Amino acid sequence: MAFVGVLWLVTGVEWATKSDFGFLGILPRRIEGAIGIFTGPLIHGSASHLFSNTLPLVILGIGLFYIYDRIAFEVFAWIYVSSGFWVWLSAREAYHIGSSGLVYGMVTFLFMVGLLRRDPKSIAVAMIVFLLYGGMIYGLIPGNGDVSWESHLFGALSGVFCAFYYHRYKTRNRVTKVVAALGPHVEPPLSRHNHTLPGGLEMRYVYRKSEEKEKDRRKPSDGPEESGIK
Repeated sequence: MAFVGVLWLVTGVEWATKSDFGFLGILPRRIEGAIGIFTGPLIHGSASHLFSNTLPLVILGIGLFYIYDRIAFEVFAWIYVSSGFWVWLSAREAYHIGSSGLVYGMVTFLFMVGLLRRDPKSIAVAMIVFLLYGGMIYGLIPGNGDVSWESHLFGALSGVFCAFYYHRYKTRNRVTKVVAALGPHVEPPLSRHNHTLPGGLEMRYVYRKSEEKEKDRRKPSDGPEESGIK
């Protein structure tokens, strides 16, 4: 996932220049801290902090962008911006950094949207996410002062909102085309019928008529028409 590469690039620059980019985090209710809504998720306080977010972002990103490809970017952007905004508006006055809010947002989105859509593919992804990351619920509880539980909370809420808003959108559109030819000669299609199966699979039936059958249908009768009166 490209976003993970950006995280490592930013951290690499920080290490190479021996700088501290913590000032680019979200500083709640300060105008100068609002830039952190966009830059805060890119900054991590340590290598362990970055490592702890890298694998979940890759796994969840694959689930989001492969299964829900049509809406994935919108969901990702919404979680990114909305969680940061609410942290800026209501969190403790400290610099909030890291992409764990995104992780929580994608976890709750993938889990909730699976329950709402109820198709086998979405449910399977939801169950996998629950088994892998169900224990993250404890990160929503205020405790360790060095952990931004507010980012976790607002990321999770943003994911739930996106699940309710987007769960009716179609996912990847796979088309299976079935052509029924009624004879040896194929003419342009005369009729089409589309049918969408569960899971977004679209079956497209295209019916064609052969030239010979069409001529037979139009050929006038050679014999005299019989009267209905004898």
